[in-house]
This record gives sequence, C-alpha cells and structure tokens, in this order.
Amino acid sequence: YAPRSNPTTWTQVTGGFVSGKGPTALYAPAVGDILIAAQGGYVYHLTVPGRPVTVLEAGNLTTQTLNAIHGAGDTVVAVGASNAVLVSHNGGRTWATPTGPAAGKALNAVTVWDGQTIWVGADKLYYTDDGGMSWLEVPLGVTGLTAVTALAFARDLRAVGYAGVVTGSGTQVLRT
Repeated sequence: YAPRSNPTTWTQVTGGFVSGKGPTALYAPAVGDILIAAQGGYVYHLTVPGRPVTVLEAGNLTTQTLNAIHGAGDTVVAVGASNAVLVSHNGGRTWATPTGPAAGKALNAVTVWDGQTIWVGADKLYYTDDGGMSWLEVPLGVTGLTAVTALAFARDLRAVGYAGVVTGSGTQVLRT
C-alpha cells in the first residue's frame, strides 16, 4: 500500500499471510474492508493497510489458486484455476462452492452485479442469473478466442461493459 499523500512510498503487507498462499487479486468495497484472493484457495481480509490480514477461507473448499475476486453488497465471489468458484452471501464470513461454468478451465475474471447475477471470464465469457446454479455462454464473435482475462461494467449503466480477451493473434478489448 501507499499513502495518498506520498504515492511513491510503498509498504509491503506481509503479516497474516500463510506461507505459499500469497495474494493474487483483491476487492475493496470500502475503506477498511479489503478482501484478497490467494493461492491454494485462500481468501484473506484486510481492515487497515499495514496491519496483518486475517484468513476468511483457509483452502478448505478448494486448493486451486484463485485468480480474481469481486462483489456487490454482501455477495462476494472468487474464481480460479480448474473451474474453482467460491461464493459468500454474507461478506465473506461463510463460503460455498457452486459448480463453475467451464469444467477443468481456469477462471480468470469475475464481476458480480448482485446476489444472483455473476459474470465470469475463462476460455469464453459466461454468466449466471441464478447465483451459480446454471451458467450460460455469452457469444463474443471473436475468431481464435483463447481466454477472457478481464471484465468491467459501468456501475450505473450495466449495459456498458468491457472484456479483455486473448486470441491466437494477440489481445483485444471488447465493448458492449
């Protein structure tokens, strides 16, 4: 982290992390409420930058590396290697593991609209509107698509979204 008053001075947060279960992505819905996806299926919580993190999920539900984390309201979703999906509907206090959208594939990106609507980037783009009970593929019309690696939607106008994709010939940013 770096203070806004001096963004050139960075301090590494090391306390509370389990060895070999380091951070891979974070979601910060509010000041003092930072959720961190990590290796080995771990999810951490950070309240104050510089203080040690606490473990919310200790790799009990999956041991896959988590690649992305996002949320809306009390719903938080982390996704990762080999179709791993972790969902919490109470801000990270408890977690469940619905079946992901792409068996055996790495899930690279996630955006949560609400407790039921979740978008996931993997080998393709997927979404669920029933909290992960079923998934639908969203055709992107991209020749040679190999991965969807990033997702972003406008908060106030969900019809505006972006996807970072990888193809056999390079990378692209798609807009809807």
